Amino acid sequence: MVQKPGSKPLRRRLVVLIGLWGACAAEPSSVFVAQPVRHVLGDQFVLTLPQDARSLEPMPRESLRRRIAQLGLRLDYEFSDRVGLAHSVTVSGELSSVMALRAELPGLRVAPSVLRGPVETSCGNKVCDSDEAATSVRGSTCSLDCGAHPIRPLRDELSNSWQVAHVGADRVWPTSLGQNVPVCIIDTGFDSGAVSTHPDRPSVLSAGYNFVSRSADYRDIGDHGTHVTGIVAAARNGTGSVGIAPEASIRIYQVFRLRNGIPVASDADVIAALDAAVGDGCRVVNMSLGGSSDSEAEHTAIQRAYQSGILVVAAAGNSEDAARGAIGTAASSFPGAYPESFTVGAVDRSDALASFSGTGPSVSVVAPGVDIYSSVPVGKGQREVVASFVTDRGSIALDVVLPDGSAGTSFSQTPVTSCGFGSPSEVQACQPVGQVALIARGPSAPGQTAIPFYDKIRSARQAGAVGVLLYNHRFGDPQTAGAIAESISLGGGHPVPVLSLAAGDGEALVNRVEQGTLSVSAQVSPSDYAVLEGTSMAAPVVSGVAALLWSAYPSLSHVALRQLLSESAVDLGAPGRDDFYGSGRIDAGRALLQASPRGRCGDGIRDRQSEICDGSSTDGSTCDDLGYDGVLGGQPGCNVGCTGLVTGTCQCVAGRTPFESQLSVDEDFQVSGGLKGTRFRYRIVLQGQPAQGVRVQVRIARDGKPLILYVTEPSDSSGIVTDFIPYDGTGLAAGTYQVIPLLTKGDERCRDNQPVRPAEVSIKIRS
Repeated sequence: MVQKPGSKPLRRRLVVLIGLWGACAAEPSSVFVAQPVRHVLGDQFVLTLPQDARSLEPMPRESLRRRIAQLGLRLDYEFSDRVGLAHSVTVSGELSSVMALRAELPGLRVAPSVLRGPVETSCGNKVCDSDEAATSVRGSTCSLDCGAHPIRPLRDELSNSWQVAHVGADRVWPTSLGQNVPVCIIDTGFDSGAVSTHPDRPSVLSAGYNFVSRSADYRDIGDHGTHVTGIVAAARNGTGSVGIAPEASIRIYQVFRLRNGIPVASDADVIAALDAAVGDGCRVVNMSLGGSSDSEAEHTAIQRAYQSGILVVAAAGNSEDAARGAIGTAASSFPGAYPESFTVGAVDRSDALASFSGTGPSVSVVAPGVDIYSSVPVGKGQREVVASFVTDRGSIALDVVLPDGSAGTSFSQTPVTSCGFGSPSEVQACQPVGQVALIARGPSAPGQTAIPFYDKIRSARQAGAVGVLLYNHRFGDPQTAGAIAESISLGGGHPVPVLSLAAGDGEALVNRVEQGTLSVSAQVSPSDYAVLEGTSMAAPVVSGVAALLWSAYPSLSHVALRQLLSESAVDLGAPGRDDFYGSGRIDAGRALLQASPRGRCGDGIRDRQSEICDGSSTDGSTCDDLGYDGVLGGQPGCNVGCTGLVTGTCQCVAGRTPFESQLSVDEDFQVSGGLKGTRFRYRIVLQGQPAQGVRVQVRIARDGKPLILYVTEPSDSSGIVTDFIPYDGTGLAAGTYQVIPLLTKGDERCRDNQPVRPAEVSIKIRS
């Protein structure tokens, strides 16, 4: 074998990797693994029977049940082989009792149940917006009172649900509304459960289950599950909001409980729901939940669910905070970080990545997850407001908003006075005692300092104003300049109502005040809807799109559907897949037109465990990343673990995305130690970007007879592979030889290697 100076033989590298894996796997399985207290339930544990006890079934399971009860433990769940955990149970109780049980069964494996929580935020990233960011002293975070929004049921439900048109779902509706596709939602529940009277209750709501109360009462313990459900399948009835797939068959699994007022679930709850999802025939499972602790049992359950044909859609997490150095956080948000999960990040209306959205190699795609209006339990939504303006010339109808932090009280007709930008001098001049102060955002002229919201409102209130009308800027994005600002935050809660208006409306009201009289009244009422944001909101958009496509093309496998959704996504950020946007923003219309995946191998995740074609990759690259495709008789999927197919039946075809490669050859190149030879430098590009992780298979032949075959190290981040063949010390006789390089993944499971240009180079060997 010809070998690069300083490199290890390929065979030895594989042996070292296998040895390291074996060392990890050999760790005693009965060891109790401690987790940070904040990430686990201190009184719930997953127990797995030792191997020797499993062979004695069913008696050990019956004995285990009796002993669990004798020790004062509660048996919560007994899992099935549908999730690969037929020999695992979950118990609740004292750790001392669990350890006493383990002492009696030394091989018993014990793991604490890890926490899962909803992945949403009701106040965005909890900072004030734009040029008026308040300081921490002034209360820069959103208050618990998240403001009110315009009355939306009077509007078109499609315009309320901007995410529907943004991902092209409405373009698919003439073909598919998601009919006959079971979408199962593992969350906090839905409205009042099966007896829900919500105006946007899904058209097809199948029997659900509450895994906390062990009952059919799956009512929402908060608002998260109802909101997620509405995003997937709110009824298409002209009221409120509308779902991505309004006729999908929805099944709710309630897995959350309240602890100190906070909804929490455990991995055991999630596993039990996944077990039911497989048994109930779910096609799509939506998990808008997450936690920072890995769970071996949960991962096993998701692997089995995926292998059974379920598309598992998970949120990427909301812990990103680039300003404070927290980046790449999706890799530590579970279950989204598991390679079998189709993991979703969040973007806004302009397709910019949400500031909170987790990033990293586990992100599959992104979807709308900012300012999402959807259902919540009846009467528990964000308040909606209607304002009535009256002048000496008549009444004016204008849209208004109560921003985050505003008081939510209604008030009768009250005089309005104009107070400029709300500076102390302007407020003093306008004398707003007993009136509503009309104030502009800003100032925004060059060289001027904007006045924070908090200061504007405080000045008006201290001067006797009983309310504030705050109108927007007339600058910025031409598409939104001057528009009503629905998502601004005022900082801490205010004791007076604050209404937000669009720039043009505010300016018109200033004109009316200057020319005559103006008064305003506001009526605030509860609703059945709310605006939330987070990757929790982005995941159900993808689940809905999956239902639309599966209803349109029911013969697609879950692997093919996942590939189709990735390929048809709108590419954002760097060309090709990247760690911020994954494969891009999901698009139902493009997926419907494409109809089937071009690639028949790989799922776009750089993780060998998720490999569809050749799961033995050792460098973390999938065949899809490297432009290779594999097929089995024209059907997607070649991985034995996913399909149960016989090893060796994988047939491969040329990659859908060929490489561009350039080879430069330097003769008489000298390396350290004075050794001379021929240096080969391969520069490899895929879709215009450097291709990292590509190897070059080098065949050395003489007179057409192959003599030596070896594989180089993988290409670096610049797409460069460097190889060196010395003149001397090769073990070959002196003479002229041919070097025939091929681009390869290196493991030869899928032999659709691609040629290099030039395809052959002659070299000279001296000895």
